[in-house]
Amino acid sequence: MTDIGLVGAGFVGSQLAQRCAEVGHRVRLLDRDRRRAETVAQTVRDGAAATEVSVVDVYAGLAGCAVLVEAVSEDRACKDEVLSALASVGADDTVLLTTASSYTVTDLASALALPAAVVGFHLMPETKHGQLVEIAAGERTSPSSVEQAEAFAAEIGLRVLTVGDRPGRIARRLLMPFLNQIVQALDDALLAPRDVDRIVTLGLGHEEGPLAKLNRTGIDDHLAATGRAYELVHDPALAPPPLLARMVSAGRHGDKAGWGFEGLERA
Repeated sequence: MTDIGLVGAGFVGSQLAQRCAEVGHRVRLLDRDRRRAETVAQTVRDGAAATEVSVVDVYAGLAGCAVLVEAVSEDRACKDEVLSALASVGADDTVLLTTASSYTVTDLASALALPAAVVGFHLMPETKHGQLVEIAAGERTSPSSVEQAEAFAAEIGLRVLTVGDRPGRIARRLLMPFLNQIVQALDDALLAPRDVDRIVTLGLGHEEGPLAKLNRTGIDDHLAATGRAYELVHDPALAPPPLLARMVSAGRHGDKAGWGFEGLERA
């Protein structure tokens, strides 16, 4: 049984907490919204009653964890703050996982006290085939940290894909342009929101429609991720459509906060 420290009780954090609990790991969860963390912790306890899941209020409460995971929103200042705090409580043999996809591990780890411990751990959405995690090593990431990350992924039932340390990794680099084109088609009034997911699921055979995916994982997160990827790569296909910014400004963040594409006809 291993102690796992998770910062972030959003979609990714809650998924990881559930998986850790299911295999018997003790989970310590920290989120700036304690109520959200308590809700996730209780949900996990209900699904794996024998597992210890606790909520902590300070980073010191994560000291002693073998694995520390940053699972906060795709905002650079927020990620830097969390990773710095986690590095300060981590031990020499701790592995520090970042779920970032828009930023390189090398860049995120450059100013940290434990750069060799940092590994990219980008979780992909659930599908009937299992769940995929993209693991990326930065320039200063140690081989032992990568091995620890891969072993942890295997323990909690994730399929590992080793990728290069690039913005967007691989899966998101493929997904971003597709989602951007869908959103732009909505803004151009080429089709109604209610028809988008039907076209993609029934016509293209996807398991989940793009609007449902954006609602679930966060419209604001996609806006931030695509904006950052475009800044770094300068690929026009990665540039976020203006509709996304208008939606976020109006409070349409997706299921995790506010509401998303529901009731949207023209924005």
